Amino acid sequence: MSRRMDRGMIAAVIALVAADWLPKLWVTRSLALGESYSLIDGRIQFVHRRNPGVAFSMFADLPDAWRTPLLLAVGFVGVVLFSRIIV
Repeated sequence: MSRRMDRGMIAAVIALVAADWLPKLWVTRSLALGESYSLIDGRIQFVHRRNPGVAFSMFADLPDAWRTPLLLAVGFVGVVLFSRIIV
């Protein structure tokens, strides 16, 4: 893989993480829990909700002391496997 491709991948990852986290940051700082904001009526709406688990609230019942390390480990394994696949 060339250096140019590495920089492009890094830029893409940074852009995707920013696109994910910036709206979340705005919602948590601007809207009260349960409050909503309609960006485009009927099309795009931001609602401040909490989901302590992952998709479909999986692991939501686990205490934070277990859930956080478990999800970090699963994420780390996923990143390692994905990097081995693409390299």
